[in-house]
Amino acid sequence: MLQIFALNNPPPYSATQAYAFLDEYGRAGRAAYTVALAFDVLFPFLYAIVLSVGLRLIVGNMSLPRRVQWIIGGLPFLAAIANWIADIFILILLNSASRLAVIAIIASVLTSTKFLILGICVVGLLVGAVYLLGRRIIRKRRAQ
Repeated sequence: MLQIFALNNPPPYSATQAYAFLDEYGRAGRAAYTVALAFDVLFPFLYAIVLSVGLRLIVGNMSLPRRVQWIIGGLPFLAAIANWIADIFILILLNSASRLAVIAIIASVLTSTKFLILGICVVGLLVGAVYLLGRRIIRKRRAQ
């Protein structure tokens, strides 16, 4: 079964698996994947902005030091950077005649890193939102 965008998705893949995907795509599939990656330039920036704003809104209401707020707000941009660098390595894989295992491994590690950071950000958003909601409910009950 053809796995579309397998090189951009978790779980981590080995160099052998990466080249098996590339063989499965064939020349036309690799060309289409290359074009699709061109559109992936903007998406990481967009999700980084949305997650960063959400995280900053939440941690801004938690009385955390400014430096901690900036670090937490910057995490989504690390995911975006990992995404962009992974895409560069994937482009190399897609368009290179030689089989470089190290390129496939780096692309896999960066893709996994991106998803790990994104997972941490989403969990942080959810936990932070629940915490703030709980704090608001407790304050309202105390005020009554």
